[in-house]
Parts: sequence; structure tokens; C-alpha cells
Amino acid sequence: MKIERGRPHIDKDDHPTTIYRALGQSMDAWDEEYTEDQANWWSHIAQNERESLRDAFCFLYPNEKEIWKPEGEYTLLMSMDQLEYALVSYASYLLEKDDPLNADETKALLADTDEILQSIDKALNRKKISSNS
Repeated sequence: MKIERGRPHIDKDDHPTTIYRALGQSMDAWDEEYTEDQANWWSHIAQNERESLRDAFCFLYPNEKEIWKPEGEYTLLMSMDQLEYALVSYASYLLEKDDPLNADETKALLADTDEILQSIDKALNRKKISSNS
């Protein structure tokens, strides 16, 4: 993952459909953890980002394995911290869901989510190193 103007820049290697799913699930997490006003604020942001991400990669549903525009890219308007929150809440949701019928899919989604989180950490570390020079 790259950082562009302080924002997460998503390309085909950043699992855009997983990020799409995480943003959707994060709306439920905000409903449970924050006030109604805060949850509504986040729902607006997350939904806008989902639509923009979907448009940038030309997929209709998060269950699709292939994106129609694999060379697509999009810079999210949210912060890196906000994306991390969405991804962590999505991973927690997947772990709590305990669906033995979809265990392989869940493992794959968790692996994708972990890969995205690691790429965010690497991007943030690179930025910190370059800003100290």
C-alpha cells in the first residue's frame, strides 16, 4: 500500500474487494460502539468510500473474485487510522462469526486482511523514515 497525501492509495494488490467488505462491516461496528451521531458520520464516510472503490475497480459485489478493471486504483479520502479501524473490526467480525461451512473462505479473507494491515504498517514506517531524513 502507498500513502498519497496522507491517505491510503489502493491498487489491485491491496485486495480492494476485502477493503470494500471491511468498510461495509465497519458501519455495524460503529453502530455498536459509538453514539448515533458518530455512527451516522462514519456510515456516510464508509458508504461513500465503498462506492468510490467499487467504481475505481469496476466490481459490482464484494463476493466477486475478479475485478473488472484490475489496473484500477483509488486514493481513499479517509485516514490510514480509519482504514485500519475498518480492517481490524472486519477481522474481529470474521473471527467471531465461526461459520464452519465457510472456514476456507474465512481463512482467506483473514489472510487478505492481515496482508493489507501489514502493508499499511510498512507504508507508515517508510513515511516515518523518509520524513526524518
